[in-house]
Amino acid sequence: MNKLLRLNGVVSMDYFAVADASHFLLPQVQALADTQKEYAAHPEKFEWVRDLFTDQESREVFNRVMEFRLNANLRAMRFFDYTADQQYFEPFVKFSPGEVFVDGGGFDGYTTEEFIKRCPQYGGVHFFEPTETTLGKAKSKLAQHRDIHYHPVGLFDAKQTLSFDADAGSASKISETGRVKIEVDALDNRVTESVSFIKLDLEGAEPKALEGMKWHIQEDHPKLAVAVYHDPAHFWQVPEIILGVRNDYNVYLRHYTEGWTETVMFFIPK
Repeated sequence: MNKLLRLNGVVSMDYFAVADASHFLLPQVQALADTQKEYAAHPEKFEWVRDLFTDQESREVFNRVMEFRLNANLRAMRFFDYTADQQYFEPFVKFSPGEVFVDGGGFDGYTTEEFIKRCPQYGGVHFFEPTETTLGKAKSKLAQHRDIHYHPVGLFDAKQTLSFDADAGSASKISETGRVKIEVDALDNRVTESVSFIKLDLEGAEPKALEGMKWHIQEDHPKLAVAVYHDPAHFWQVPEIILGVRNDYNVYLRHYTEGWTETVMFFIPK
């Protein structure tokens, strides 16, 4: 988009804008269509979230992301770059020796590696990844590091088995006839020690996982970094759940791609 804008005399139109102008003749990208529907149903929730943020940058990020999602305006995203290496680790996320990290949706271990780089004197890591193959890759990647406790389950609100359609790519779209089954459990069931930093990127299961860790949020008052991009309702549901347990948090929002994915909401103890 930036390259096209710099070409003199060239007029361009991206698919998002074309679909938006087609009056439903072309399907809008699902993330945008879902956001437009969710905002129409709960505009007051989105306005509440905008007023929650601690800093002006968070409000600007929110406004730009929503401008893209609600109005199909891709130019609003030209302020962002692909910065996945910074995801979950902002200057306001400060670490001290002895931190205990919960990597919810650990995947191949990349985020845990980044945490250890920033906090080499950590106290421990609880690594949650329900897929056996991916968990094996993470164990190989993290083999040289100490005190990592591997949990072969996903995080949810209770212990159970979930069946879902692999093509849906989201645990929020559960189907009894799905082809993939994973074991899930609540953090409050699996971990008894105090934790200080929780990261959640769970393909849509973040609200359920938060319901299953209310004891830790209440008792430990941890820092949290929660992906909110999988479902537009999560922009307001996630802060509603966390602040419903404890309201003594500063709330930030950051975005790490030039598209609709990788928006993260941070909760930092006051």
